[in-house]
Amino acid sequence: EAGLRQTLGDASYVDAAVFHSDYRDFVEPLVDLAQTASRIVVSFQNVDDAHIRGVELAAGTRLLSRRLLLEGGLTFLDSEDHGLKRPLAYRPRWSTQLSPSLHLGRCVIRIDYRYASRLQRVAIYANDQRVAQHELNLRLQLERAGMTWSAGVNNALNYNYTQLERNLGEIRSFVVGVHGAF
Repeated sequence: EAGLRQTLGDASYVDAAVFHSDYRDFVEPLVDLAQTASRIVVSFQNVDDAHIRGVELAAGTRLLSRRLLLEGGLTFLDSEDHGLKRPLAYRPRWSTQLSPSLHLGRCVIRIDYRYASRLQRVAIYANDQRVAQHELNLRLQLERAGMTWSAGVNNALNYNYTQLERNLGEIRSFVVGVHGAF
């Protein structure tokens, strides 16, 4: 892996990295083709020869008298089982995240958006429909009396997606919290 981080003035940065990993006897899930209607057997077997490589880019900047922080990142991932000439399972080719936050004194409003492209390959239910992941999380944070009070909504749009087959990703949920040091 090689990377570079460059600060631009005192309010911005750019970060870039490339990575490449070669694997021998890499462990991956494998479905037993003798499955029955009531039971699926998954075993873990070694992939003789595989690679995972990609590029990551990230950037951030402060605007509006440093009240608005814009951060984001993009990852491109290429994975392959060399023996079978196919992508490794459960790895999105593209993923990105965008996180603007507004800082108003002791109050912070933050939005986190995450996108992950449709999985190229899965190991069990290859004929099931697969969709990209879109997740929008909202946060409100207030510092008061030496404590940090927070409230948020995860998956605010209640977008349905799976990261593993037939396992629904997190549905909309509400979170409240208090954090402090004693």
